[in-house]
Amino acid sequence: MIRTKEILFWNILFPLLLGTIFYAGFSNLLNGNDIKMEPIQIAVVTDEENTTFTQVLDQLSEDNDDQLFDATYTDREHASQLLIDDSIDAVIVVKEHPSIIVRDEGMNQSITQTFVNQYETQADTIHTIMKEHPEKLSAVIDQLSNDVSYNHETSVARGHFDPYLQYFFALIAMTCLFATSSGADSVNTMQANISVLGMRREAAPAHKLVVMFSDFLATVTLQTIGIILMFVYLIYVLGINFGDRIPLVILTGIIGSVTGIAFGIFFASVIPASKEVKSGVCMTFSMLCSFLSGLMISTIKNDIEHTCPIVNKLNPAALISDALYSLSMYESYQRFLTDIFILIGMILALCMISYLVLRRNKYASL
Repeated sequence: MIRTKEILFWNILFPLLLGTIFYAGFSNLLNGNDIKMEPIQIAVVTDEENTTFTQVLDQLSEDNDDQLFDATYTDREHASQLLIDDSIDAVIVVKEHPSIIVRDEGMNQSITQTFVNQYETQADTIHTIMKEHPEKLSAVIDQLSNDVSYNHETSVARGHFDPYLQYFFALIAMTCLFATSSGADSVNTMQANISVLGMRREAAPAHKLVVMFSDFLATVTLQTIGIILMFVYLIYVLGINFGDRIPLVILTGIIGSVTGIAFGIFFASVIPASKEVKSGVCMTFSMLCSFLSGLMISTIKNDIEHTCPIVNKLNPAALISDALYSLSMYESYQRFLTDIFILIGMILALCMISYLVLRRNKYASL
């Protein structure tokens, strides 16, 4: 495998090159630089007069650094059309008890709903105080004013998380799946109808399980070296911050690489074709999985999660990038372990099927 220049390029050199390109493109956005939050596009429909609520909306729609909404006052029919056209995120209906209308679920819709709910809660509180303890009204209003901050950035992660790290997670996942070529190459050298070396090994007295396992270990060793070199380059040369769980991050890369090798062994075992065809299948599989994990479009994995979540559970690249993401975002290991156990299950299943197929191969002559 070391003498196969194509494998060396795609498994080691190409990921380093692509990582450098990503870093050059995102360097001014990585490692803590702030990203300004865009105002939430809303339409406002007035069913009933509510002067206080309208004044609050106007204040939050003023063009300044703390602007939360970009409000368009219109009628219900036009607001519904704007919502259908995805021109706005939500419709706020002004009445005694304001409400919102949304078409999709997302962060902007959640923020808008939270704003309306918080306004309602505070309005009820003030109304109750006015009736029962009017002398405390001023103090209560001051306290509520200090508590309200609709446009304050709060981290729910273990530490600072750069959204552009998602591209590097997908890059690591792609590198892991490029190991399919190495896995397929190891099987090709065992098949007498594919290579001369396969003829010799087929005639040898060694048990196929021993041969397969030794090749598997050699391939895993080389891929592990490659993935560690990539992490060293990303962390110590480019300065990418993967958090403080680096051993688990590297372990994820190693398990991901073993998953790629297992898929390569599987494809080479079950596809009765030439080395070139098998190589094409491996490369197509790797790139398709990487695309669906967010390598080219960062939001595509979330879109799939909302429309067909089973795809993300079967996509090894999505599992690898999600495991890396969970290490950066969550204190709990539950999501991380779920992804890892699914990957390990794939490895065991693919290797078992491949062994069963390979041991049944018989040749009329060598």
